[in-house]
Amino acid sequence: MIRSLISMPGETVDGGFDVLQLRRRIDGIDQSIIDLIRTCKEISRQVQRTPTDVGGPRVEPVREAEITNNYHVPFGDAGSALAAALLRICWG
Repeated sequence: MIRSLISMPGETVDGGFDVLQLRRRIDGIDQSIIDLIRTCKEISRQVQRTPTDVGGPRVEPVREAEITNNYHVPFGDAGSALAAALLRICWG
């Protein structure tokens, strides 16, 4: 059982999946996530400029709570931590 969880690159896990191939797919997904976060950060900075240009707040706690909840519902506490990290990245 432990051997099937710790496979070497090129080996297959239960079901015949190549571990190296699966890791490459994960790497591709990770890069897509990074690209999406960069895009989100750019858009967030545009959104933040608008209220501050007219004297409003840069951060809206109600909106941030909604974002946190959107991540908390599917992923629990880890989702809340992820949302907090994403908000920090996008605060600019």
